[in-house]
Amino acid sequence: MKALVYNGARDVVVKDVPDARIERPTDVLVHVTTTNICGSDLHMYEGRTDLVPGRVLGHENLGEVVEVGSAVDRIKVGDMVCIPFNISCGHCKNCETGLTAFCLTLNPDAAGAAYGFAGMGPYDGGQAELLRVPYGDFNCLRRHRRSRHLPAPGPRRPRRDGQEGRDPLRHGPVLVQGPEDRHRSGQRQSLQSAAAQPYPRRSRHAVVRRLTRVAA
Repeated sequence: MKALVYNGARDVVVKDVPDARIERPTDVLVHVTTTNICGSDLHMYEGRTDLVPGRVLGHENLGEVVEVGSAVDRIKVGDMVCIPFNISCGHCKNCETGLTAFCLTLNPDAAGAAYGFAGMGPYDGGQAELLRVPYGDFNCLRRHRRSRHLPAPGPRRPRRDGQEGRDPLRHGPVLVQGPEDRHRSGQRQSLQSAAAQPYPRRSRHAVVRRLTRVAA
């Protein structure tokens, strides 16, 4: 299969590697249809981590299940699934209390495991044609079949999804955060979707400070 392989700082390349495969009865094998480059990938790309050369990058993945292990019960071949960044077993002490990002089972070196990420276990990522998902019943989130045709993730889609159906008279104004170009885009979308009165930049900062004090 083709995959994006990390060779060292500022050195990544798409090349042929052995196909990902089922290794344990609880595994699921996914044909990746959509993947993304996360900002946190830059820590590895720019050499600020000790990622092992040869690792396949990519921890934001969506795809179709093409094979399941003999112990997988819920996920079926043909399912479209979204795969969260963290890999969890679902049954250790931390997972059972909701702290799945700190799974005690899947990373021999520390609490918490992830795909294609430094210090988070020996797992290859999904910037590849195939991805092995450990404990597939727990780590695969089943999606609607139309997910096959979703565009690659971008800054506008999730922000608009959070605003649709909002009535400013019932729910209050929208707080739009992010880099300057994105918050302006979000303001336009808020007005277009009737979630009126987005906070201007200075007001946003004041609201964030107030919310932070309340949370503390």
